[in-house]
Amino acid sequence: MFGKELCLLEDCCNLIIYKNFKKKTYKKINLIINKKKDLEKISIICNENDLFNKRKIITIILKKENYTDTLYKKIIIFIQKITKNFFIIVILNFSIKKKNNSIFNTKIKKGVIIDCNIVNKKRSLQWINYKEKFYKLYITIEAKKILYEFYYGNFLLLIKMFEFIKLTFIKKNIITEDDLKKIIFNDSKYTSFEWINTIFSGKKIESIKILNKLKENQLNPIHLIRLLQKDLLLLIQIKSNNKIIYKFLQEKKIWKNKLNMFMRTIKLNSLNKLCKIIKLLLISELSIKNNHEYFSWITLKNICLLIN
Repeated sequence: MFGKELCLLEDCCNLIIYKNFKKKTYKKINLIINKKKDLEKISIICNENDLFNKRKIITIILKKENYTDTLYKKIIIFIQKITKNFFIIVILNFSIKKKNNSIFNTKIKKGVIIDCNIVNKKRSLQWINYKEKFYKLYITIEAKKILYEFYYGNFLLLIKMFEFIKLTFIKKNIITEDDLKKIIFNDSKYTSFEWINTIFSGKKIESIKILNKLKENQLNPIHLIRLLQKDLLLLIQIKSNNKIIYKFLQEKKIWKNKLNMFMRTIKLNSLNKLCKIIKLLLISELSIKNNHEYFSWITLKNICLLIN
């Protein structure tokens, strides 16, 4: 499979694995191939005996700067000799022109080539339809068009938005255009995700300004609480176990901009302070359940000032 957007490649890869190995046990191995010598890694993995996982899924990632026609052909020749217990996915993290390209001219006996680029409105809406089914949502056509117009070209943020929609409209059967307008604003700086980003960037005044705007737009504060809780619990996990920050966050697939914000927050805030904020979020959530939403907004403002 090939494409520029890594998040779409990962999305497609996960879907393929889910469809083929839904009720089967397997071991997944990721390999980044930089040069011909790295092909030996595949050979070693294929010759390893595993008593618990007979099936192995190997994803081989080739980046544009390391790609050569010769290396690609060697990988294809090699993997076609592998036994049926191996499922190989080759990921090319760049775009390919189909005309006169060696990738399309290389014969593959048991395999397919998948184009993961989304280059127009039709393909974008097809992908939005797929995510709708994946998250078990029902979104009207008008609402889908809003998602396309607002997030086209930023699919990583669109994936995050689907997660937020799922969280926001738990008890709603049909998600309409008006529903999405409550959480998506024409000015992109007034989104829940941007509020989170300003907090972890240390922009206290701006975070309060965005919070006030979200309150004016009648956003349910419970969703802000859940979003912040999720990120803070990850930071507490790092702090309490003395994990290697950068490597751990990469393993959790935190996107690059947020990764830098997280590293900053970990450095400037103690474990006790992060735990204290989690407690404040719990108190805030309880106040909403007791019909005291006003106090939850006050607590969220205090948290904006508390995090360095």
